[in-house]
Amino acid sequence: SLVLLGLAVVVAMVVGLAVGFLSVNRKTYRTNPLALVLSLAGFSMPGFYLGIVVLYLIIWIAMRYGRGVFFLPTMGYGLDEHLVLPLLALAVRPTAEIARLTAEMLSEELPKDYVRVARGKGLTDRAVLLRHAFRNVVAVVVQALSNSWSYLLGSLVIVERVFAWRGMGDALIESVTWGRGIMPAFHPALVAALATSLALLYLLADQATGLLAWGLDPRLRRPVGGAP
Repeated sequence: SLVLLGLAVVVAMVVGLAVGFLSVNRKTYRTNPLALVLSLAGFSMPGFYLGIVVLYLIIWIAMRYGRGVFFLPTMGYGLDEHLVLPLLALAVRPTAEIARLTAEMLSEELPKDYVRVARGKGLTDRAVLLRHAFRNVVAVVVQALSNSWSYLLGSLVIVERVFAWRGMGDALIESVTWGRGIMPAFHPALVAALATSLALLYLLADQATGLLAWGLDPRLRRPVGGAP
């Protein structure tokens, strides 16, 4: 579970920031309408729904064209191609949210005077984005990621179950279901332990992202109403 969550956060940050930068027109400072539609679609689509759709497409392609051979594993744990589908299902929504927020923040920052002054000094667009505009955007993006932790942990339970990824989420579902035989599979102590672990993980991740945003943006360390 920690491997899947960690990789989902890395993918969401890297891909979301890259898509957000590419979605802004450098001349008009506006977001590409197509990129906005795609980001809203990804933000509105639950991870478990996307996972089920992708599974259906893979099975359909394998049965129709591949003679029953799947080009990606549809279930199981492994630090190889087994990561692709659960990572896609888990990371698509936070990636879309980060991309949308990055594009919106950049469209607000690029027309400001300090960006014009930097360009007047002869800096390239890449240098202006990375040295100036990006520093005022990254802290907000990290704070937005802290809001995605509740979604990530909630989706983790279903995504692990859909793709048979043996983690805390899959174990939680197993521990709350009842067996078909004489002995039930319901384990209250295990349910309490797993729920407490997920809640603790959420608190730690939320505090870590908050501290990271606090460290990246000096404006957050200034006292309210104080001198700069």
